Amino acid sequence: MVDAGLLERRRYNERPPRDEYVLTEAGHAFRPVLTALYAWGNQQYHPEEVNVRLVDAETGEDVDPVLVDRSTGKPLDDEHTAFLPGPAADDRLRAVLERRADRADRAS
Repeated sequence: MVDAGLLERRRYNERPPRDEYVLTEAGHAFRPVLTALYAWGNQQYHPEEVNVRLVDAETGEDVDPVLVDRSTGKPLDDEHTAFLPGPAADDRLRAVLERRADRADRAS
């Protein structure tokens, strides 16, 4: 995670050498991704006992995270969103995305 730029290692003791790991700006920006993975894991793998809860910091109540578009508030699901090639997409990626769009059109 240090090599990926999500954490920074800081030495806090020389003898014996001890380091702490602190989030970088990229690490803080990764939190929504981690939250989405947490929610997905809870939906897909129901443990008998929950070992980590995501709660409202003020009330302590459990929260159920969802991903939504910031400007419209619509959920980021298959019904409301689609992947399209961007300006840097090569021909192979464009073909893959076109095939997926064709299959989605036939299924609806």
